[in-house]
Amino acid sequence: MSGYFLNKIFGDITLVFNRKEEFAGNRLHILWFAIFANVTAMFYGGNFFTGLLLRMGASDAYMGTITIVTYAGNIAALFSPLIIERFIKRKKMILITRAIYYALLLGFITLIPYLGAGTGVKLALVLSAITVVNLISALTGSGMSVWHMQSIPQSIRSSFFTNINMIIGILNMVALNLAGLFADYFKSQGQEMLGITLLRLMACVFACADIYNLSRLREYHYPKADVQLSLIAIFKNPIQNKRYRAVMAVILIWTLTATLPGPFYQVYLLKDLQISYSFLSAVNLLNIPVLLIALPIWNRVIRSVGDIKLFSPLAGLMALHFVALALVNRGNYQWLYPVAVFYNFVLVAGITQVASLMPYKFIPDTNQSNYFSFYSTVTMVAALLGTILGQQFIVLTESANITLLGIQIANKQLLVLVTGIAVFGGSIAILFINKWLEKTGLNKETDG
Repeated sequence: MSGYFLNKIFGDITLVFNRKEEFAGNRLHILWFAIFANVTAMFYGGNFFTGLLLRMGASDAYMGTITIVTYAGNIAALFSPLIIERFIKRKKMILITRAIYYALLLGFITLIPYLGAGTGVKLALVLSAITVVNLISALTGSGMSVWHMQSIPQSIRSSFFTNINMIIGILNMVALNLAGLFADYFKSQGQEMLGITLLRLMACVFACADIYNLSRLREYHYPKADVQLSLIAIFKNPIQNKRYRAVMAVILIWTLTATLPGPFYQVYLLKDLQISYSFLSAVNLLNIPVLLIALPIWNRVIRSVGDIKLFSPLAGLMALHFVALALVNRGNYQWLYPVAVFYNFVLVAGITQVASLMPYKFIPDTNQSNYFSFYSTVTMVAALLGTILGQQFIVLTESANITLLGIQIANKQLLVLVTGIAVFGGSIAILFINKWLEKTGLNKETDG
């Protein structure tokens, strides 16, 4: 009976996580890994990382720079296959690099504010650490994806991502709200930095659980290509695949336009409007009913309509979210911001599900790390360009102030308004890409 209700809520949960089947047992470890990795990120990232940098004296320009460095470091993912494909077994290497990643991200960066150095030196050290951890992530990320995909066959992939996105999404919201209340308590006591530091130390515990679950995941034989990957091949292989090029174009357009706001809107909410961590976290609780209701519905819609075909209308509707964010100010944020975020959650439930399937579309059985790395690199290049454009917009419009619908709009709000226009334009381009795939018959998974 319980299995029946779980299937009704989550969809195919016994198929995806049935302990009696070996791969499903592995998927349980992948689920727990993802849960702990995401809770870790909730405690150290997002608004809390922005708050840490603001407490350290970071400027708007620095906030943009650190986001740019994050994306730039991840571009190294393109060269990941040259390393990954040389390993017959990759598990040990991935576990070691994962541990180094967390040691720098959660150990070293947490210590930096307490060093006896000047503000400039501290911020430079954070920038250096962020660069290194993103290089580590970029050079090993495709190995992690290929390793996990061994236990996620095509037949249950859509159901798996529906379940994992729903479960993680709900737990993330709970963790984020608890962290928000925790941080606000210390902020009210005049000890905001201590609160953020303690959250980062808690994240260390979840990071250890993340690595432990990775260590429990079995690794199988990786199919080998007849020809070893070369520097030229890592560019050539994905580009020669027409269908994969179309997927890359869709992701590039979406990522480029959607990342224009960078970290600047978070700065607007925390610094300009002085909104509390707990309010921002509480608003995110709206995602729980959305995940429970909307994700299963989106899963069925994607199966019947198609993933790339659905991407265009979802992106077009998302433009309204950015327009609403542009109108948020000190007088209306208590109702307009939650409405805009709730609307965003409904659409993101579908977009996240579609985007989760994109890296796996039209890829061959061999040299899969090449395709995952190329996908990651395209995404990072697009995000990097989007953030650079957003940063330049903020710098060039520092004193800008316009009136829209009787509401004063400064440069950070104007940026999200421009983002909405760009996202809508991008949705039209994605529509034409899907039309081309349908016209040429290349949208079928079984086509060569």
